[in-house]
Amino acid sequence: MAHVKKFCLRLLVILAMSLVATGVVAQSEPDIRITDIDLSAFPTVGVRLLTRDARSAPITDLSGLVLHENRAPIPDFDLGRVAVGTDIVLVLDANDTFLQVDDDDGLTRRDKVAATVEQYARQFMDPTGLDRVTVVTPDASGSGVDILAEDVSTPQALAGIVADYQPVEPPRITPLNDMLVAALDHLAAQQDDGRFQAVLLFTDGGRLDQQLAYQDLALAAQEAGVPIFGAILGATADPNEVASLERLASPTRGQVVHLSEPAAADDIFQLFQSQAQQTEARYQSLVRRGGEVDVSAALGNTRTTGSFTLELVQPVLTLDIPDTTLRRVGSAIDSPSHCCNRLFIH
Repeated sequence: MAHVKKFCLRLLVILAMSLVATGVVAQSEPDIRITDIDLSAFPTVGVRLLTRDARSAPITDLSGLVLHENRAPIPDFDLGRVAVGTDIVLVLDANDTFLQVDDDDGLTRRDKVAATVEQYARQFMDPTGLDRVTVVTPDASGSGVDILAEDVSTPQALAGIVADYQPVEPPRITPLNDMLVAALDHLAAQQDDGRFQAVLLFTDGGRLDQQLAYQDLALAAQEAGVPIFGAILGATADPNEVASLERLASPTRGQVVHLSEPAAADDIFQLFQSQAQQTEARYQSLVRRGGEVDVSAALGNTRTTGSFTLELVQPVLTLDIPDTTLRRVGSAIDSPSHCCNRLFIH
């Protein structure tokens, strides 16, 4: 028993050292970010919040939310939901297995990806165009990166683009690391919009250890707050394939599914749909002087900050004279005049 305890202790030490060395660890604490501050109805202030649990689902229990304005606690605020939309990048690992048929239905893996994306577009994308979807594939040479579709917001257009996609012939091992970097770079350029962002990788998962710089990708995704989700193609998903994808998904708050049929990705798509709306906390500001105002929100051990600039202007005194004819009553030089001039202060 003593030997077992020593072995377990050594294993824990090795795992801890590995995590410190790589800098890539699973995200377990809730994530909360201020994505926008609305001053359109000031002194009512709206603080928009993006929240994520360990798998990137929105946090529903916000009873522990704490707000501060200029370090002073805000005791009373109302919570609501605001439609914002999402930014999603689909990455298609169209390698030499992409046109393979796995079962008796006669559908290739490409066909199943197209059906899955069509289902996402039809059932889960916002029909008014709030959601944006980009599709990354290998280029015509098979060795570079192509943006097959960029920021598509129409469900029908997205479904048609993926359905019409034909991979390079003959398919080969793809530049998947560069494709994921391109996906993260695309999302990084749009972070100021404050939307939920995610990458969904369709892959057979068989050669990821030959293709990916795991640590660099995971750290870049963590820094950007972008989860990487994985959908494994093929008749089965063996433990090695799942583990390979989890090396990206787990530290970035993503998830992995086996895409045995299009409906297998529904849980991921429902998560995307739920993140298309964000929480908004509205409160009455006590600020009465101009300048920069700091706002913070905390949930558990996680804290996020933001700020807004309040510009107060002096009232302007103006004389509002209606288009009225002055009429003097009487013939004496000091006879009074009658009009309806009024003094207004704006």
